[in-house]
Amino acid sequence: MYDGALGVIVGLECLETMRESGCEPKVPLELIAFVGEEANLLGGTFGSRAVAGLVKSSEDFEQKLAQVGFSWEDVQAVKRSREDYLCYVELHIEQGALLETNEKKIGIVTAIAGILRLSVKVMGRASHSGTTPMHLRKDALVDAACLIQEVNRLAVAANSDIVATVGEISISPNLANVVPGQADLMIEIRGSRWEEMKGIEAQIRAWASDQIEAQIEIAVEKHPQSLPNSMQACIDEASQKRGESYQYMFSGANHD
Repeated sequence: MYDGALGVIVGLECLETMRESGCEPKVPLELIAFVGEEANLLGGTFGSRAVAGLVKSSEDFEQKLAQVGFSWEDVQAVKRSREDYLCYVELHIEQGALLETNEKKIGIVTAIAGILRLSVKVMGRASHSGTTPMHLRKDALVDAACLIQEVNRLAVAANSDIVATVGEISISPNLANVVPGQADLMIEIRGSRWEEMKGIEAQIRAWASDQIEAQIEIAVEKHPQSLPNSMQACIDEASQKRGESYQYMFSGANHD
Protein backbone atom coordinates (compact mmCIF):
# COMPACT_ATOMS: atom_id res chain seq x y z
CA MET A 1 0.00 0.00 0.00
CA TYR A 2 3.01 2.31 0.36
CA ASP A 3 4.78 1.35 -2.87
CA GLY A 4 5.34 4.39 -5.07
CA ALA A 5 2.26 6.38 -4.02
CA LEU A 6 3.87 7.28 -0.69
CA GLY A 7 6.54 9.34 -2.44
CA VAL A 8 3.94 11.33 -4.37
CA ILE A 9 1.80 12.04 -1.29
CA VAL A 10 4.82 13.04 0.82
CA GLY A 11 6.09 15.29 -1.98
CA LEU A 12 2.71 17.03 -2.08
CA GLU A 13 2.68 17.37 1.72
CA CYS A 14 6.16 18.93 1.64
CA LEU A 15 5.07 21.54 -0.92
CA GLU A 16 1.90 22.36 1.01
CA THR A 17 3.81 22.68 4.28
CA MET A 18 6.36 25.03 2.69
CA ARG A 19 3.58 27.14 1.21
CA GLU A 20 1.64 27.32 4.49
CA SER A 21 4.76 28.33 6.43
CA GLY A 22 5.71 31.03 3.93
CA CYS A 23 8.95 29.31 2.97
CA GLU A 24 10.26 30.48 -0.39
CA PRO A 25 12.71 28.05 -2.02
CA LYS A 26 15.76 29.36 -3.88
CA VAL A 27 14.76 27.40 -6.98
CA PRO A 28 11.38 26.31 -8.43
CA LEU A 29 10.10 22.99 -7.09
CA GLU A 30 7.98 20.52 -9.03
CA LEU A 31 6.03 17.45 -7.98
CA ILE A 32 5.97 14.63 -10.52
CA ALA A 33 3.82 11.50 -10.42
CA PHE A 34 5.21 9.01 -12.93
CA VAL A 35 2.82 6.60 -14.65
CA GLY A 36 3.51 2.96 -15.54
CA GLU A 37 6.14 2.15 -12.92
CA GLU A 38 5.65 -1.61 -12.99
CA ALA A 39 5.64 -3.94 -15.99
CA ASN A 40 2.92 -2.97 -18.46
CA LEU A 41 2.06 -2.79 -22.16
CA LEU A 42 4.46 0.14 -22.65
CA GLY A 43 7.27 -1.38 -20.61
CA GLY A 44 8.23 -0.82 -16.96
CA THR A 45 9.13 2.68 -15.71
CA PHE A 46 7.33 4.12 -18.73
CA GLY A 47 6.62 7.54 -17.20
CA SER A 48 10.14 8.23 -15.96
CA ARG A 49 11.66 6.94 -19.20
CA ALA A 50 9.42 9.31 -21.16
CA VAL A 51 10.52 12.28 -19.03
CA ALA A 52 14.16 11.24 -19.42
CA GLY A 53 13.78 10.96 -23.20
CA LEU A 54 14.56 7.24 -23.25
CA VAL A 55 11.40 6.09 -25.05
CA LYS A 56 11.97 5.28 -28.72
CA SER A 57 9.27 5.63 -31.35
CA SER A 58 8.14 2.83 -33.66
CA GLU A 59 4.93 1.95 -35.44
CA ASP A 60 4.32 -0.93 -33.04
CA PHE A 61 4.96 1.24 -29.98
CA GLU A 62 2.65 4.00 -31.19
CA GLN A 63 -0.10 1.42 -31.62
CA LYS A 64 0.44 0.35 -28.01
CA LEU A 65 0.30 4.00 -26.93
CA ALA A 66 -3.07 4.37 -28.65
CA GLN A 67 -4.41 1.35 -26.76
CA VAL A 68 -3.87 3.14 -23.44
CA GLY A 69 -5.02 6.57 -24.62
CA PHE A 70 -1.64 8.19 -25.31
CA SER A 71 -0.04 9.54 -28.48
CA TRP A 72 3.59 10.02 -29.46
CA GLU A 73 3.00 13.77 -29.08
CA ASP A 74 2.09 13.16 -25.42
CA VAL A 75 5.39 11.34 -24.89
CA GLN A 76 7.37 14.12 -26.55
CA ALA A 77 5.58 16.80 -24.52
CA VAL A 78 6.90 15.54 -21.16
CA LYS A 79 10.50 15.04 -22.29
CA ARG A 80 13.01 17.04 -20.24
CA SER A 81 16.77 17.46 -20.42
CA ARG A 82 19.30 16.90 -17.65
CA GLU A 83 19.91 20.66 -17.58
CA ASP A 84 16.28 21.29 -16.56
CA TYR A 85 16.85 19.98 -13.04
CA LEU A 86 19.31 20.32 -10.18
CA CYS A 87 18.18 17.04 -8.62
CA TYR A 88 15.33 14.63 -8.07
CA VAL A 89 14.52 12.92 -4.78
CA GLU A 90 11.84 10.43 -3.76
CA LEU A 91 10.80 9.02 -0.43
CA HIS A 92 10.10 5.32 -0.86
CA ILE A 93 9.18 2.51 1.48
CA GLU A 94 11.93 -0.11 1.67
CA GLN A 95 11.10 -3.21 -0.37
CA GLY A 96 12.94 -5.48 2.07
CA ALA A 97 13.57 -5.75 5.81
CA LEU A 98 17.10 -4.35 6.24
CA LEU A 99 16.11 -1.13 8.03
CA GLU A 100 13.63 -2.93 10.27
CA THR A 101 16.18 -5.61 11.13
CA ASN A 102 18.82 -2.98 11.96
CA GLU A 103 16.25 -0.81 13.79
CA LYS A 104 16.88 2.19 11.53
CA LYS A 105 14.26 4.65 10.26
CA ILE A 106 16.01 6.20 7.26
CA GLY A 107 17.89 4.52 4.43
CA ILE A 108 20.22 6.81 2.50
CA VAL A 109 20.42 5.26 -0.95
CA THR A 110 23.93 5.13 -2.44
CA ALA A 111 23.05 3.38 -5.69
CA ILE A 112 20.16 1.80 -7.58
CA ALA A 113 20.81 -1.86 -8.32
CA GLY A 114 21.68 -3.08 -11.75
CA ILE A 115 19.98 -6.18 -13.15
CA LEU A 116 21.65 -8.89 -15.21
CA ARG A 117 19.43 -11.77 -16.30
CA LEU A 118 20.77 -14.90 -17.94
CA SER A 119 18.50 -17.22 -19.89
CA VAL A 120 19.83 -20.76 -19.50
CA LYS A 121 18.91 -23.90 -21.41
CA VAL A 122 20.24 -27.06 -19.74
CA MET A 123 20.32 -30.06 -22.05
CA GLY A 124 19.86 -33.65 -20.95
CA ARG A 125 18.33 -36.73 -22.54
CA ALA A 126 14.65 -37.59 -22.14
CA SER A 127 14.16 -41.27 -21.30
CA HIS A 128 11.71 -43.57 -19.53
CA SER A 129 11.90 -43.16 -15.76
CA GLY A 130 11.17 -46.82 -15.13
CA THR A 131 13.46 -48.44 -17.68
CA THR A 132 16.48 -46.10 -17.54
CA PRO A 133 18.88 -47.09 -14.71
CA MET A 134 20.42 -44.26 -12.70
CA HIS A 135 23.91 -44.69 -14.13
CA LEU A 136 22.64 -44.31 -17.72
CA ARG A 137 20.64 -41.15 -17.15
CA LYS A 138 21.38 -37.62 -18.33
CA ASP A 139 18.86 -35.74 -16.23
CA ALA A 140 18.59 -32.07 -17.20
CA LEU A 141 16.78 -31.16 -13.98
CA VAL A 142 19.49 -32.67 -11.79
CA ASP A 143 22.11 -30.64 -13.68
CA ALA A 144 19.94 -27.54 -13.37
CA ALA A 145 19.65 -28.12 -9.63
CA CYS A 146 23.44 -28.24 -9.36
CA LEU A 147 23.66 -24.99 -11.32
CA ILE A 148 21.13 -23.31 -9.01
CA GLN A 149 23.19 -24.31 -6.00
CA GLU A 150 26.34 -22.92 -7.63
CA VAL A 151 24.59 -19.60 -8.36
CA ASN A 152 23.62 -19.34 -4.71
CA ARG A 153 27.14 -20.28 -3.57
CA LEU A 154 28.77 -17.63 -5.77
CA ALA A 155 26.48 -14.88 -4.48
CA VAL A 156 27.16 -15.82 -0.85
CA ALA A 157 30.91 -16.08 -1.49
CA ALA A 158 30.97 -12.58 -2.99
CA ASN A 159 30.30 -11.23 0.52
CA SER A 160 29.02 -7.93 -0.87
CA ASP A 161 25.67 -6.47 -1.91
CA ILE A 162 25.51 -8.94 -4.80
CA VAL A 163 22.37 -11.09 -4.85
CA ALA A 164 21.57 -13.89 -7.30
CA THR A 165 18.29 -15.71 -7.75
CA VAL A 166 16.75 -18.44 -9.88
CA GLY A 167 13.03 -17.75 -9.60
CA GLU A 168 11.87 -19.14 -12.92
CA ILE A 169 12.31 -22.69 -14.19
CA SER A 170 10.52 -25.12 -16.49
CA ILE A 171 11.34 -28.65 -17.63
CA SER A 172 10.53 -30.72 -20.68
CA PRO A 173 8.66 -32.92 -21.33
CA ASN A 174 7.41 -32.39 -17.74
CA LEU A 175 5.91 -35.85 -17.32
CA ALA A 176 6.01 -37.99 -14.19
CA ASN A 177 7.41 -41.04 -15.99
CA VAL A 178 10.05 -39.28 -18.12
CA VAL A 179 13.57 -38.23 -17.12
CA PRO A 180 13.72 -34.49 -17.98
CA GLY A 181 15.45 -33.88 -21.30
CA GLN A 182 15.67 -30.11 -20.95
CA ALA A 183 15.45 -27.46 -18.23
CA ASP A 184 15.01 -23.76 -18.93
CA LEU A 185 15.71 -21.29 -16.17
CA MET A 186 16.37 -17.61 -15.57
CA ILE A 187 19.26 -16.44 -13.41
CA GLU A 188 18.98 -12.90 -12.07
CA ILE A 189 22.02 -11.08 -10.66
CA ARG A 190 21.67 -7.70 -8.90
CA GLY A 191 24.27 -5.45 -7.36
CA SER A 192 25.67 -1.93 -7.18
CA ARG A 193 28.88 -2.60 -9.16
CA TRP A 194 28.60 -3.70 -12.79
CA GLU A 195 32.10 -5.20 -12.93
CA GLU A 196 31.30 -7.44 -9.97
CA MET A 197 28.01 -8.51 -11.52
CA LYS A 198 29.75 -9.44 -14.78
CA GLY A 199 32.34 -11.31 -12.73
CA ILE A 200 29.61 -13.51 -11.27
CA GLU A 201 28.30 -14.12 -14.78
CA ALA A 202 31.78 -15.20 -15.91
CA GLN A 203 32.06 -17.64 -13.01
CA ILE A 204 28.63 -19.10 -13.80
CA ARG A 205 29.61 -19.59 -17.44
CA ALA A 206 32.93 -21.21 -16.48
CA TRP A 207 31.27 -23.62 -14.05
CA ALA A 208 28.54 -24.55 -16.56
CA SER A 209 31.13 -25.15 -19.29
CA ASP A 210 33.01 -27.59 -17.04
CA GLN A 211 30.12 -29.36 -15.33
CA ILE A 212 27.01 -29.50 -17.53
CA GLU A 213 25.76 -29.08 -21.08
CA ALA A 214 24.07 -25.70 -21.26
CA GLN A 215 23.43 -22.67 -23.43
CA ILE A 216 23.55 -19.28 -21.69
CA GLU A 217 22.29 -16.05 -23.24
CA ILE A 218 21.90 -12.56 -21.84
CA ALA A 219 18.21 -11.66 -21.49
CA VAL A 220 18.39 -8.33 -19.62
CA GLU A 221 21.17 -5.84 -18.89
CA LYS A 222 20.45 -2.79 -16.74
CA HIS A 223 23.49 -1.04 -15.32
CA PRO A 224 23.49 0.14 -11.68
CA GLN A 225 23.29 3.87 -11.08
CA SER A 226 25.23 5.65 -8.33
CA LEU A 227 23.44 8.55 -6.66
CA PRO A 228 25.10 11.95 -6.08
CA ASN A 229 27.18 12.25 -2.92
CA SER A 230 25.80 15.77 -2.42
CA MET A 231 22.23 14.46 -2.05
CA GLN A 232 23.36 11.68 0.27
CA ALA A 233 25.08 14.29 2.42
CA CYS A 234 21.91 16.42 2.58
CA ILE A 235 19.82 13.48 3.83
CA ASP A 236 22.59 12.55 6.29
CA GLU A 237 22.66 16.09 7.70
CA ALA A 238 18.85 16.30 7.94
CA SER A 239 18.66 12.93 9.72
CA GLN A 240 21.31 14.01 12.24
CA LYS A 241 19.57 17.33 12.92
CA ARG A 242 16.29 15.54 13.64
CA GLY A 243 17.94 12.78 15.61
CA GLU A 244 16.60 10.08 13.30
CA SER A 245 18.42 6.76 13.06
CA TYR A 246 19.75 6.02 9.56
CA GLN A 247 22.13 3.95 7.50
CA TYR A 248 23.58 4.00 4.01
CA MET A 249 22.32 1.29 1.68
CA PHE A 250 21.78 0.49 -1.98
CA SER A 251 18.33 0.03 -3.49
CA GLY A 252 17.94 -3.58 -4.55
CA ALA A 253 14.63 -2.73 -6.23
CA ASN A 254 15.75 -1.53 -9.63
CA HIS A 255 13.52 1.53 -10.02
CA ASP A 256 12.75 2.60 -6.41
